[in-house]
Amino acid sequence: IQQFLAIPENRVEPWDLNSPNLYGIRTELFVDGKKVDSHGDHFGFRTLEFNPQKGFFLNGKPVKFKGVCMHQDHAGVGVALPDAIHSFRITRLKQFGVNAYRCSHNPPAPEILDACDRQGMLVLNENRFFNSGEDYLRQLDEQVRRDRNHPSVWLWEPILNETWYPEDFAANVVRILHEEYPYPYCYAGCDAAARG
Repeated sequence: IQQFLAIPENRVEPWDLNSPNLYGIRTELFVDGKKVDSHGDHFGFRTLEFNPQKGFFLNGKPVKFKGVCMHQDHAGVGVALPDAIHSFRITRLKQFGVNAYRCSHNPPAPEILDACDRQGMLVLNENRFFNSGEDYLRQLDEQVRRDRNHPSVWLWEPILNETWYPEDFAANVVRILHEEYPYPYCYAGCDAAARG
């Protein structure tokens, strides 16, 4: 396997909301000296920090969330949207002053994350499988592996959504997240207060 990383002059500029700097990588697979496959991708560098007293910091700078919860479908088109519509939506949201996008309630199309990467939009990456079976956990693992290099993804919501599930279910989900994405943050949106 050969990998080619495109970083101009070996200088790394962080990805953020106003300067969504991205870098490219190409991986090529060789068998017996012959290239049999290749894949290109982009990524960015950024730091995330939650402080209980001071709030959220992106690259050491405080950020206040101005977010929306968006379903992937679009009126008159459905769910299988052209890439341009994803990009258009993110552009319009940025123009409205939005800086955070919550996917609901399924793994987002990769093109949504690409648009958020390019335009500087934070993403709460969600799914809603709610099953502790082996197949569910495999799908979660695949989702995290697919999306973990997107600099726009800052938080995962694979546990709960206005619902309640046993602690062992949540523990399995958090374990998978931390194995595949070694950042300490995971989110659960639930009505737990009503359940004591």
